[in-house]
Amino acid sequence: MVSHPRGHLGRALVGGAGGALAYLAAQTLDLALLGNGSNDLKLLGMAVTRRAPFWQLLGLAAHFSFGALLGVVYAATGARWLPGPPWQRGLLFAQLENALLGVLLLPLIDRFHPAIRAGLLPPYLRPLPLPQQIFRHAAYGATLGFIAGDWGGNR
Repeated sequence: MVSHPRGHLGRALVGGAGGALAYLAAQTLDLALLGNGSNDLKLLGMAVTRRAPFWQLLGLAAHFSFGALLGVVYAATGARWLPGPPWQRGLLFAQLENALLGVLLLPLIDRFHPAIRAGLLPPYLRPLPLPQQIFRHAAYGATLGFIAGDWGGNR
């Protein structure tokens, strides 16, 4: 039986926010291990301001908002069409999103982002940020899929 999409909107939002939290945990781990400065909160918050604590607050708000919104997009698309159990569908969806946005946005971000231009954030089109983004998006996606569950009656 296929359930109505609005009935699962809350799970999609919570799954996306939970995935955003998992992404930040993965980011904290890889930054501690690798010491590389690629940081999603700086990327988002410092696009608007470089003044602390405002960039941190804006970065957190944007990160969780985008995470929750992406959860809704996942529920409407990837959860229905991707193969495997929910955690795997979430993981695949997040990696597809990562690849697509990486190709489309990273060249522009590296060229125009004010914090990158000011030297406060390293460019993203370098060898190390690629595996970091894969790791972080895997944490996001698996958590998203696990929390959102079997959306739309898939399997």
